[in-house]
Amino acid sequence: MFRYELKKNIYSAKNYLIYVLWLFPICISFIFTFLDKRQLRADLTTQAVDVNLQYARQLYDGTNVFSYILNFFMSSDFYMIFLLVLLLSLGINFGKREFELRNLGSGNMLFTRIDIWKGNIKIIVAQVISSNIMIIIFFTVVTVLMSIISPVKQCEIFNLNIPIETSSIWKCLKLELEYVLKLCVFVSGGIIFNYVLSYFINNKYISSIFLAAIYIVPVFACTIVSGISTEMGDIISYIVPDRYLFSVYNRYATGSFSVINEIVFPVLYGLIIWVVSEIYHKEVKKNYL
Repeated sequence: MFRYELKKNIYSAKNYLIYVLWLFPICISFIFTFLDKRQLRADLTTQAVDVNLQYARQLYDGTNVFSYILNFFMSSDFYMIFLLVLLLSLGINFGKREFELRNLGSGNMLFTRIDIWKGNIKIIVAQVISSNIMIIIFFTVVTVLMSIISPVKQCEIFNLNIPIETSSIWKCLKLELEYVLKLCVFVSGGIIFNYVLSYFINNKYISSIFLAAIYIVPVFACTIVSGISTEMGDIISYIVPDRYLFSVYNRYATGSFSVINEIVFPVLYGLIIWVVSEIYHKEVKKNYL
């Protein structure tokens, strides 16, 4: 079953459409970075009197593959749009699997032969591995293509939209890698959460969009509660995924490590998933057998 689910998820024709959908917010972000670079070139060409030309030259020379990619990750608007597109597409692809398995009757056949949790684990692990492979391949390809289009040059400044400047290629690569890995952690947890909750939702259409809801609902809830009470808003903010996903930006911007931003969300996230998974395990086993 595991191999079948893995091959089904990775080699699905839907994946090609998913990759195209993921490209839209990234391309828009890249266009803005390109326009910034073109403006720098115009300032250098016209020798603009109100611009520090030496610094502008450094920024222009430093606009490369990492500028495009890290500007995207550090732009909350484009990154949030990308997350919603990514989660919706993965939800449509994976979200209804539990519903299908249960309502096609194959669940009863499956779970009378093997332990119910082992059967579910295989399906969930296949979905998690598939989604992580898709995300890593996607950003690897994007990075390689941008390296060809806008290669890294010897320069003193990389044009990053953060309050630090670095000429370290490895630090930029580490930043990108950390963003991607944090994204994989969040998506993996969301897939597990989505799968076990699908049993209680019992609607394949709602299950398909629930993965995106895991991200967007805490954001809206925190915004609404903060308008009523700042103290309560601060408490609710611990379950907002952005606090974890953007902790990379905050750490490099401030130069300090925040335990709250790095640890609290994944711990709470993991506890919620574990509790719901335990409830699911008991309920579905009781109803199947």
